Amino acid sequence: TDANCLPSFDMLAKEEGWVIDDISRVKTLSALLLDNEEIAVVDPTGRVRPFFHGLEKLSFYETFMDAFKSGAKGHLFITNRHLPPQAQSKNLLVLRPKNLVLGIGCNSGTSPEEIEEVISVNLKRIFLSIKSVKCIATASAKREETGLLAFAAKWGIPLEFYESARLNTVDAPSPPSPHALEAIGAVGVAEPAALLASGGGSLLLKKVKSGNVTLAIAETG
Repeated sequence: TDANCLPSFDMLAKEEGWVIDDISRVKTLSALLLDNEEIAVVDPTGRVRPFFHGLEKLSFYETFMDAFKSGAKGHLFITNRHLPPQAQSKNLLVLRPKNLVLGIGCNSGTSPEEIEEVISVNLKRIFLSIKSVKCIATASAKREETGLLAFAAKWGIPLEFYESARLNTVDAPSPPSPHALEAIGAVGVAEPAALLASGGGSLLLKKVKSGNVTLAIAETG
């Protein structure tokens, strides 16, 4: 693509801070681009079209299904969604925008394994990819929570901490948590923290409690 003065998919991902789901697919789609084959694109961010300067062989669709039905030789999806195996294809390149926030509350001493299990189960349940997680948001009281720190370090996910007074400024959908109020003086942790870190985004998952972990998931605005 460089030799032919064409934009490249990996450079697009780098410029936007997106994660390449499978690096081998970059070569596959680049070959299709060079061969002037049609590539069907689903891009809710609107960033692909200007990057590729209106190349005629990139066609744009609203849904994955419409893109697959198009008859295009290749597919490019910009999404935080987890795609089932039956939706996969060797000519599909998925780029992951970092636009999910995990709001987490947990009891002291919770293991990283338990935290990971709750996150994994719930991401799969609503078809979201952990590769699109921008950060973990929680209460300042959890700055030294070893299980949470270990999970974040394993996945390379930044942590954001909020004081109880800041958490209490958020109008979260779930009722106040008696446990959080007693422990740290906050009406809640998972939902308020997720909403704060999302910068005015929306909740994709209202708080769920499983064992020692409370989780909410927000998408950035």
